[in-house]
Amino acid sequence: MEAGRAWIPATDRGFLLGDGLFETTRVYRGRAPLLAYHLRRLHAGARRLGIPIPWDLEDAAEELLRYVPTEHGVLRITLTRGPGPRGYDPPAAANPTALLQVDPLEAAVEPVDAWICSLRRDPRSPTAGLKTTSALPLVLARQEAQAAGCGEALLLDTEGNLAEGAATNLFWVRGGTLYTPSLATGCLAGIARSLVLGLAQVQGIPVEEVTVPVEALREASEAFLTNAVRLLTPLRSVWLPEGARISFPGGPLTETFRATLWNRFFEG
Repeated sequence: MEAGRAWIPATDRGFLLGDGLFETTRVYRGRAPLLAYHLRRLHAGARRLGIPIPWDLEDAAEELLRYVPTEHGVLRITLTRGPGPRGYDPPAAANPTALLQVDPLEAAVEPVDAWICSLRRDPRSPTAGLKTTSALPLVLARQEAQAAGCGEALLLDTEGNLAEGAATNLFWVRGGTLYTPSLATGCLAGIARSLVLGLAQVQGIPVEEVTVPVEALREASEAFLTNAVRLLTPLRSVWLPEGARISFPGGPLTETFRATLWNRFFEG
């Protein structure tokens, strides 16, 4: 169905309350190689929220990709609890809604600057670690980063420790060791994050998942951001609210991980 002809009931709780989950993944030459990882996370999140999934979403996604041939694109799967009565109380029996869509993607990936935004990631939130459709804080974080002339927003947790980007996970290298914020900060267990951690283990690269303030980036030789759409984006610098800038000279691990991810999952 064409996007303009798709419809969702006006009583859908995803539309009215953000009561739902979503996943986005890269499409390349008509395939979504990381789809299985996303569906596992979607099913886990749906169980946590008590939203049933009565369809085979893998078959639905593959059918969509056959219908919409795509060289470079993004597949999004949105799942909501479906329609319900007015108010916050969920319906006794959920009748969920699933929306699958594919959109084109500009293939080029350029290094970005990031802004430490004023919003905080709360690891004690009941939605911490879930990829929910209640994404207004991330919209506001990106708005703040754009106003500062940056391509990504970095969020700290409520204790002032590095957590994640608005749409990415954060990595940096210092002294040959790869660092990334711990899931204890409330950051999302990103698909590409998990793949990078697995590759580092295979290649014998030391890894530490840490709870540290932004000052820890000052000694980094290189840094990058990951998500399942762009895979890996070099991080050029991080801007602090007081106007200070932390720049990263760059190094070999960023390109090694980028090339290995691409070759293993997309060109393999």
